[in-house]
Amino acid sequence: MRIRRHGGFGVRCMRRWMDTRHSERTAILVLVAEVETRSENETMEFAAAFGRLLAAGDVVVLRGELGAGKTAFARGVAAGVGCDPAEVQSPTFTIAREYRGGRIPLFHLDIYRLVDPVADLEEIGYEAYFDPRDGASLIEWGDRAAELLPPKRLEVTIAATGGPHAGAPPEAAAAGRRISVRALGMSLERARDMRARLAAFGPGMPGTRAAGRERAERG
Repeated sequence: MRIRRHGGFGVRCMRRWMDTRHSERTAILVLVAEVETRSENETMEFAAAFGRLLAAGDVVVLRGELGAGKTAFARGVAAGVGCDPAEVQSPTFTIAREYRGGRIPLFHLDIYRLVDPVADLEEIGYEAYFDPRDGASLIEWGDRAAELLPPKRLEVTIAATGGPHAGAPPEAAAAGRRISVRALGMSLERARDMRARLAAFGPGMPGTRAAGRERAERG
């Protein structure tokens, strides 16, 4: 696995923020980390590191095409919060699954097959998952109900890289993934902490080091 590098460091962070009523600086949009993995195991290892940083109340939107590896990422997150990753299955036909037994409950939703996502989610009482109080939520295909997503959330985008890393065997190409993690509406202090922890993830990762100076993300 490797951290993608931008201008001499592995992650980028937007410097814009706004002051809240509590004088806490809140990040409008922060690119917390961007990594490339060479196998499903590496994807799950990174996801587990990400999962260890989650807290009750967090909402994570998983983005990616069919087969991108969203469920594998969810298994890694489950391991990171202390749940059994072997229990994690795609909730495509059940809308939501709950995993307990870890330090916080993990709620896993997939709204891909909902005919009317907003109406269907309102019918099942989506608030418990989109504003979790005692656990964290992973929402696959959350963009289909964008108007219901909370302003404070994490977004994870997973895409195939189209080829193996330098030095990797050809068979690794199919499993290669590029994963980006963005934070919206989160306190700038926590976003920076997550960025530093993920940048330092994994012993022996080529080119990995703590984040240096910040750079504005364009677009």
